[in-house]
Amino acid sequence: MKILHCADLHLGSPLTARLSGEKLAMRRAELTASFFTLVRVAKEAGATAFLLSGDIFDSSATAEVHIADFLSEIEKNPQIGFYYIPGNHEKDLLKGRYLPTNLYTFGEEWHYYPLPGVTIAGRNLPEDGMFSSLNLPRGTVNFVLLHGAVTEGYTGEIPLAAAAGKNIDYLALGHYHAFTELTVDTRGVAVYPGSPEGRGFDETGAHGCVLIDTDGARPTFRFIRTAKRLYLAPEIALDGAESSAEIERRADAALADISRASAVRLTFVGTNPGLPLPTASLTYRYGKEFFLFEIKDKSALDLRRAALESPLARAFIASCEEDATLSEEERRTVLTMGLSALAGEELPSDI
Repeated sequence: MKILHCADLHLGSPLTARLSGEKLAMRRAELTASFFTLVRVAKEAGATAFLLSGDIFDSSATAEVHIADFLSEIEKNPQIGFYYIPGNHEKDLLKGRYLPTNLYTFGEEWHYYPLPGVTIAGRNLPEDGMFSSLNLPRGTVNFVLLHGAVTEGYTGEIPLAAAAGKNIDYLALGHYHAFTELTVDTRGVAVYPGSPEGRGFDETGAHGCVLIDTDGARPTFRFIRTAKRLYLAPEIALDGAESSAEIERRADAALADISRASAVRLTFVGTNPGLPLPTASLTYRYGKEFFLFEIKDKSALDLRRAALESPLARAFIASCEEDATLSEEERRTVLTMGLSALAGEELPSDI
């Protein structure tokens, strides 16, 4: 038997933090289509069960069009059983609605769906002590759906230690947006499939779903990337750089093999010896190449080196550090401009 596991689609998410206009409309369409993509993957793999571990919708006020599309897609695929628990975002959004006959839901206590050789259990609300009442058969392959954060020990939202010895083969979790595999005990695993699509630079890397096969002695599973595009945050170390041109070459090397369909945040790290950053040049060259391109500077200025190089630089640094009217960002900008000027560097137009 093949089973697909997904979570955290966040259908209806506004996505307005960094996008606008045509790109916002495009990304919203891609997020909307993510569920259709997952169903296609399930059909192509011959899956007959589909586990939905919560936060399928972004909020309890999600637009009706997203709910209708979701329910319609399930109804169009009666050969697949869809097993759904709500997450902390949508809560009881589907309560009281007409649901397709192949959409199976759970309640506030454990509910069990027996299938040939497989048992699927779940509950909508995790709570302390819940695993003490979980009663799974020893002789079937057992799946448990929960949504929430895993905790150590025997208490907390989803206390993983308390799940040991409960005949769980696969704990199908939702809440974390990156693929994560954890151990329940010698028999079982706990898996967060992550979100099928990244929505920002706090969700970098591959995104998709998990395909499970129960035909062997023990269930096996693999991660499948389904994301239309990736959010990536390559870091450029400034340590040892001798010129702004060298920093730009380092950036070029880091960006060379990244798909232009990606959203990219280039981050400068390490210690800047006092060189102007090629922000304007890089933005001009790459701003229209990638789906989204931005630059962040998290590097530290090498003030000690600058101070050792000249008494004038030392006096300038001291005056900036003593100026209480400057914010940290302003102080950094003034120091960069001043030290660059003292070093005879041409000042960038965007600093």
